[in-house]
Amino acid sequence: MDNFDLRKYIAEGRLLKEENKPEPKFKIGDKVKTTPQAGLGKGFEGSIWDVGGNKPENLIIKDGEYVYVVRHDNYRGKMVMSYRVKESDLINMMAVLKENDGSRLLKELKIPSGWTEEEVDNDEDFEDGKKLLKSWSAPMEGWDEEHRDEVKITIGEDGKHYQETYVSFGDYEEQGPFDSYTEALESAVEEMNALKENWDEIDINN
Repeated sequence: MDNFDLRKYIAEGRLLKEENKPEPKFKIGDKVKTTPQAGLGKGFEGSIWDVGGNKPENLIIKDGEYVYVVRHDNYRGKMVMSYRVKESDLINMMAVLKENDGSRLLKELKIPSGWTEEEVDNDEDFEDGKKLLKSWSAPMEGWDEEHRDEVKITIGEDGKHYQETYVSFGDYEEQGPFDSYTEALESAVEEMNALKENWDEIDINN
């Protein structure tokens, strides 16, 4: 034991511990949404706060996962409200919105003619447990501009996606939940094509 170097032993142990650390999923500034499992009510939208505790070298690990200081961005009080939230109880809203841009997917899936994409404000809060991500509309039966059919993609507070259809003077239908935006988009395109086929049948019969 005469050659035992305590400082080297400690240093190597720390290095091994650092090498085995998982990569954090979030960084300072990321927009997130807490899940109901976080124990903070239905959840809220916030961001990974720019504080020392959220720097990679300072992150706390609890039960095998990182814990972040999350700022409540829509808190109406005068003071800043923040909470410590485990990584698994956070949804990366920036990744969701990036995926929802869907320009490549839209080209591949080919939105049928006659449908127009509507402008959507992704900064709006959840309403009745859901947030609107994408929306398309078309004239009823393909020609009636005064009444429009709508196909929408929404996301729930649990991070699941849904495809909703509103038919003028008809029924409301919902498909889902889907685990990804891509699955919801595929369902939306299928629904738009089905409605367009109905328009074509009406034209033939008339």
